[in-house]
Amino acid sequence: MKLPVPQQESEKPNRDLSLLCPQFLTKLELALGECHGEGHQVYVFEAFRPAKRQEHLYAQGRTAEGRLVTRAKPWQSWHQYGLAADCVFKVKNEWSWDYSFQDVARIMSRNGLEWGGLHDQVHFQITGGIDIKDAFYITREYGLQTLWQAVFKKIELRYK
Repeated sequence: MKLPVPQQESEKPNRDLSLLCPQFLTKLELALGECHGEGHQVYVFEAFRPAKRQEHLYAQGRTAEGRLVTRAKPWQSWHQYGLAADCVFKVKNEWSWDYSFQDVARIMSRNGLEWGGLHDQVHFQITGGIDIKDAFYITREYGLQTLWQAVFKKIELRYK
């Protein structure tokens, strides 16, 4: 089994961008640069998310205190595959979710990223059209690098 297991506390968001797929990170950084250029001060709040943290977040509002923050169990989120990031506004050095993400979503989409929509406004990912169940299988059997190659190969083929 080749699933990645970076160690991390389950209570804290991971902002280590080096754990993201390099092609995804390039697109994300270009999009964030455009956002900043248009006056939208959004930054990565959380990047790669180990399964343990995903489990912790999924429990919130269900078996643990707090409000519901995700519908995804471990390995059902693109965060576990290094292909998603949550981007949040920063105002006076404080994180803020009290903004419309419509313009940010437009910019991210223009850069090839998929938006989580109104139910998950801060979430941006890239999947290449690969189903999350297939992503789990590919990662388990062949590793993250193979999944990343498959995602970007599908994107490349789509535009040929």
